[in-house]
Amino acid sequence: MIQFRRYHPRLAWAFKALVLLFIPAILLIEVQLRVAGYKFHIYDLSIAVDQALIRDLKRGGSPPPTHVRTQIIAEPKFAYDSKPRQRLVVGSNVVGDNQSWVVDWDPKSAGNVGRPGEHKIIELAEDGKKLREVVYTIDNFGRRIVPGQSHAENKDAMLLFGDCNIFGYEHDDEETIAYAFTKLQSRYFIYNYGLPNRGLGEAMRLVSLADFGSDIVPKRSGKVLIFFSALSFADLIGDMRSYARVSKVSLEKGRILYGLTDDNQLIERSSRTESLLFSLLSKSLILDYFNINFPIRLTANHFRLYAVMVERIREVLAKKIPNLELYVVVLPHTSLEISELLVDALDKMDIPSINYANINVKDYIEGPVRGPIGNHWSWSTAEFIARQLLADLGITR
Repeated sequence: MIQFRRYHPRLAWAFKALVLLFIPAILLIEVQLRVAGYKFHIYDLSIAVDQALIRDLKRGGSPPPTHVRTQIIAEPKFAYDSKPRQRLVVGSNVVGDNQSWVVDWDPKSAGNVGRPGEHKIIELAEDGKKLREVVYTIDNFGRRIVPGQSHAENKDAMLLFGDCNIFGYEHDDEETIAYAFTKLQSRYFIYNYGLPNRGLGEAMRLVSLADFGSDIVPKRSGKVLIFFSALSFADLIGDMRSYARVSKVSLEKGRILYGLTDDNQLIERSSRTESLLFSLLSKSLILDYFNINFPIRLTANHFRLYAVMVERIREVLAKKIPNLELYVVVLPHTSLEISELLVDALDKMDIPSINYANINVKDYIEGPVRGPIGNHWSWSTAEFIARQLLADLGITR
């Protein structure tokens, strides 16, 4: 004990010196990475999800069709076939990037909502020739329209909740999974509540609005499909890298995140300080270079939170839609480890799920699994998943 006290001041001094040296070293590495032109990446999956995929591969699982790392291209030019193409956005109140112009921040619902109207993405070659035009049409309820539907009052209702893949990002109105459902059956009227960056928390707040569902008039019953994706799950638990994807407005207001009490009661945990701090850290090149993210590993509590929020959505919608059936759909190429933890949490709350984690879509379709840009579905993938879901739900024409 006497010897410890004698050397304690030296240890304290050494610790302070280490800290003082560590901070400049970190800043120096950050500067060197920027000077060297290191390309910043955004992970479509959190580090914890990425690690789960690696563990799947070691267990003999099939790899995803593309790597989970997607490079951000700062200039408004993209290359599918090595030829640069310019992207233009056309619509009312265009505000900037290629997602925010179809999305509004609604303080009433405290989340992203679709901006009504017709919006276009036009891609031009370097010589100005039009190469492709994509049309997004949003109705007055903030939903993407589903062409070819009529007589909602004579049909049952099917509500789809999810992020950009369910919305049909980078695809025309007639190339979404919602349209595939319409084309493959006639019993259900499809309502597409998918939206870029829409997570489970925003879906929960949306359905809780007093006027939600006022125009939905199912003949006998309704089905709700909540599509689980690793990206929206990372947003839900508030992992550090997810802050690089959220809108500037949500950061300024403080992201609305959720937690659970010991008796499974939902609580909001919104912090403007945390939002600003994590948004800055998420842009650090050194953290990106060394794949540093938080949380490092997903736990059962994260999936319990997801299940409780799904149950809240089911309780709210059951009061608005008769004979409601709700399913959580685990999408293909989700980590098997993650799908097992999720399904276990859902089973404990008697929430039915449809698990496609072990399906390699490439084995079932012709053509590409992903669309021309990023990690979004191709039309063939959307149609395959819709066809598979209808068969598993026992829905025929």
